[in-house]
Amino acid sequence: MPDPAGRPVRIEVTDVLVGGECPVGIRPGRTWEIADGMLPEGMCASAWSAIQHYVFALRAGGRMPWSGQAEISACCPDPANPVVFRLTVIEE
Repeated sequence: MPDPAGRPVRIEVTDVLVGGECPVGIRPGRTWEIADGMLPEGMCASAWSAIQHYVFALRAGGRMPWSGQAEISACCPDPANPVVFRLTVIEE
């Protein structure tokens, strides 16, 4: 059940750039549904740190000012193997 303080957000891995490989094994197609704002199982703390502010904004009803959408793509900070995540609000 979603947290009453926010809407659930789907996180999907769309790519690992530079033809690299994520050192913790995250691959394109991996998904998580976040309803509580906590670090998802199987995601490293560095990636979560890079995207959590977007998750919280989307859960609170935020929209990205440059697109007007409740969706964003963001990237983990690993310069050799950046993992790209797509975050979207799950409409109920």
